[in-house]
Amino acid sequence: MSGNNSGVRVNRRRDYRNMKTECGWIKKWRDSALMIMCLFILLGTGIYWNSFGNPFHYDDQTYVEVNENIRTLKNIPEFFVNPRMLAANPYEAGHYRPLVVSSYAVNYAIGGLSPFGYHIGNLAFHVGSAFLVFLILKGLPLPIFTALAAGLIFLVHPFNSEAVNYITARSSVMSGFFYLLGFYCWVRFREQTAGSRFTAVFYTFSILAFILGMLSKEVVITLPIVFWLYDLYFHNIPHSALRTPHSALRTLLNWRTCIPYLPFFFIVVIPYIIIRVFSYGGVLPHFKRDIWTQIFTGLPVLILHWKMFLIPVLLTPVHHVKIYSTFWSFPVISSALILTGYAVIAILLFRSSSYLCKVVSFFMFWFFIVLLPTTLFPLNAIFQENRGYLAVVSFVVLAGAAIGELDKRRLRKVGVVLLVFIIVIYSALVFQRNRVWKDELTLWTDTVQKAPQSPLGYTALGVAYQRLGMYNDAFDAYQKALILGGDKNFIVHDNVARIYMTQQKWEMAAQAFEKAILAFSYKAETHHDLAVAYFRIGRLDLSEKHFKEAVRLNPGHYKTYYNLGVLYTKKGMLEEAVHAYQKAIALSAGDLKLHITLGTLLEDLGKQGEAVEHYRIVAEQAGRDEEGLSVEAGRNLERLKNIR
Repeated sequence: MSGNNSGVRVNRRRDYRNMKTECGWIKKWRDSALMIMCLFILLGTGIYWNSFGNPFHYDDQTYVEVNENIRTLKNIPEFFVNPRMLAANPYEAGHYRPLVVSSYAVNYAIGGLSPFGYHIGNLAFHVGSAFLVFLILKGLPLPIFTALAAGLIFLVHPFNSEAVNYITARSSVMSGFFYLLGFYCWVRFREQTAGSRFTAVFYTFSILAFILGMLSKEVVITLPIVFWLYDLYFHNIPHSALRTPHSALRTLLNWRTCIPYLPFFFIVVIPYIIIRVFSYGGVLPHFKRDIWTQIFTGLPVLILHWKMFLIPVLLTPVHHVKIYSTFWSFPVISSALILTGYAVIAILLFRSSSYLCKVVSFFMFWFFIVLLPTTLFPLNAIFQENRGYLAVVSFVVLAGAAIGELDKRRLRKVGVVLLVFIIVIYSALVFQRNRVWKDELTLWTDTVQKAPQSPLGYTALGVAYQRLGMYNDAFDAYQKALILGGDKNFIVHDNVARIYMTQQKWEMAAQAFEKAILAFSYKAETHHDLAVAYFRIGRLDLSEKHFKEAVRLNPGHYKTYYNLGVLYTKKGMLEEAVHAYQKAIALSAGDLKLHITLGTLLEDLGKQGEAVEHYRIVAEQAGRDEEGLSVEAGRNLERLKNIR
């Protein structure tokens, strides 16, 4: 009896020692992971420090600056059921990204329209993505030095600087973060042994990450393909649920092994398709290019990505990409041959007995998968750097593996020196890119120097000049944009018209607006300004037509009703003018001038009693800065009192 008890005590002591050893290992791992995370945070903050004061750019205006929808947190639930609230103009909201616009609302609640908070948000997601690259490679598992090198290179790679500096590119860094998080959870899910309590935890979190990613950007839809490819590549892992030790390909073609993938389709993809159909009338928008033209054009673009990864010096928000409608052109053929060689190398590495080669091969195919949506679907901007955010992972894994091999061959000092050298060079390039993003003029001047054939670059440069009041320079930039892109650059016509309005060249403004309205018939602002131009040159019927259209498109804009009242007054339609002014007063936020204007009109109609009510409102509510209005209202009240 005592012998048995002694044996039990020995076993308990052994279990306790094992438990202590295990706990110590976990604590050591957590401590090292925390230190590495701090390194990522410090390095990321250091290289992007000079970007925190950079202003909003380009599409930031419609999605953030003038987007009234983000001005209250109460709209957040609405973002998930009404995709049109993504942008200031509902007709320009062509995506379902409620999580992104919700993050803008949180930023606004904290710091208003100060760009600082928005930059911090983008950087936080980027640092998190870089750390996840480290965790994924460490969990595959690869040596910690290899994983660390890849994560740090991803963090400081200049190609990713657009995704951090450009606020609207939050969709890229946010979706990239959840994409990597979902994949990390899948890797952890697949490594669990049968019966482990963490199996369901990691599997559930991979689904949640996929949902959050899809709510950030549509490209996350390729994540289940990455899961399937991972299962095909790395099948010799502990047998978790629904895994068998047989041939990986044969196993993955068995319907039972497809069960873990089905929730991603039924829980996320199908609801997303339903939302797209109900919100936009279809799953996909109307495209300007056919599928074959898109593929032929996309082949050189894939090569361009690798050029940017290897030599990240000609970075710019817009790139001029030539469109190819046939396969039989040298850039398309040569790109196809290079990509075929790339795929062959990836297959050969997959068949290699080296585990590291398999990992490199997996991430070589990762490049094709994450760029699949932008390669197949004809977007207006064919190549944008922030869309290649996840594709950079392929490059950094290759770079990390190469540096890790130096450590393996007992050349750790060489590997460390090389890694530090890369970090220093890339950090300097990022720091320089941040300076380019410091204002619109600097950014777009740099753009047209690097992409002199881009009409979009010259259009944006013209906007920068226009906002600075440098109208001659703006006209020159717009003219170059029209030469490069043709007369159907409606943004140019719209902006040129506004310069003419500033210069009070009403006839020329009307002509330019008539060109712009061909594409911007959905924009209330364009109709309103065209109506003003027509009013100034005496074409009152056309002015009335466009004012009414502006009211239909944006019934909440009080100035349109005010100008419509002015128009009706000039046409002698005084009752209609009264109704227009009353609507303007109801919509305005206490514009007392409207009461004076309406009061004067009511006097002309012989409605002195109603006029008195409006003058009293002005006399009672006018503040110190509106003393002139108060005096005018008092005089009118005194005059009407004497008349009575």
